[in-house]
Amino acid sequence: MSISVAFVLEHPELTPEQVFRAISNAPGAELHDGVFFLQGEYRIRIAPFDPSGEIFIELADWHKEGSIPALDRLYDYLVETTPWGMETLYDDVDNYFDDQKVTHKERRVLTEAAA
Repeated sequence: MSISVAFVLEHPELTPEQVFRAISNAPGAELHDGVFFLQGEYRIRIAPFDPSGEIFIELADWHKEGSIPALDRLYDYLVETTPWGMETLYDDVDNYFDDQKVTHKERRVLTEAAA
């Protein structure tokens, strides 16, 4: 079974460094040897997705119990604290994500006035 558990962040001129700083402040996010972990055990990767200002955040340990809801909470935190556009990229296989109690989410980039 091949599953992708990730979300994409979008904002004009968004950099991996900005994303790194935002995740550093998220509850339950910890940095160890240059790698982020959620709740101390679920690795995430931060990578440029597109030179136009999209950043891809992938959950490396999606198969571990509790990891997908942890990534979902990070998404919710970033929605609350940033103006970035975001969309989950949960490639569902056999209702796996329904079982984990997560669903597709999307938020458009907020304008400065709305942020």
